[in-house]
Amino acid sequence: MNLSRSTRASLQLSANMIVILIVCIAVLGLGLGFIGNVFEKSTTFKDTINSQLESQIESMLAEGKLVAIPRTVVDAKRKYAEFGLGIINEFGEDVYFTINIQNNLFTPKQGEAEAFEGGEIHFNDPGTILNNRHVAKKILIKLPSNAQKGRYSYNLYVCYNPADPANAAPTCPGENNEYKYDTLKKLYVNVK
Repeated sequence: MNLSRSTRASLQLSANMIVILIVCIAVLGLGLGFIGNVFEKSTTFKDTINSQLESQIESMLAEGKLVAIPRTVVDAKRKYAEFGLGIINEFGEDVYFTINIQNNLFTPKQGEAEAFEGGEIHFNDPGTILNNRHVAKKILIKLPSNAQKGRYSYNLYVCYNPADPANAAPTCPGENNEYKYDTLKKLYVNVK
């Protein structure tokens, strides 16, 4: 009689252990799935901008600007800066637009401005913009990993391809480009 109680208790203990093990594996799987989902979302660039920035862009374009950037100076948050960009097509026909953003200068709190390298710039080209329509795009700048306190400046060019609205401009290298749309725009990122 004593032996069967011991056997029954060990079977109950084994059953409880199996249930606990299954629950732990399920919780671990859900946790790993959640973490993977968070990392996937954080590494995917989303081109959406908030409604306030969208309305500022629309207002600037309605005032006659061809290329609108509501905020050209942004304070970096965790080595990231976000800008909004609007482009309106006033060519009288559908036209393909591209964007070119180049690192320009770093100006430390004290000292001379100097060229800098590194960092990442994320944006999606506007593509074909229909006649008398506009697009609003997000630009995300990730500063270099060794970013120091000061101001980082970037040159932004918008170019177009008048001959083929389905393809990118032949070149969009910079200031002396015949396919440049509007004037050079400057973006500034402050690191405090």
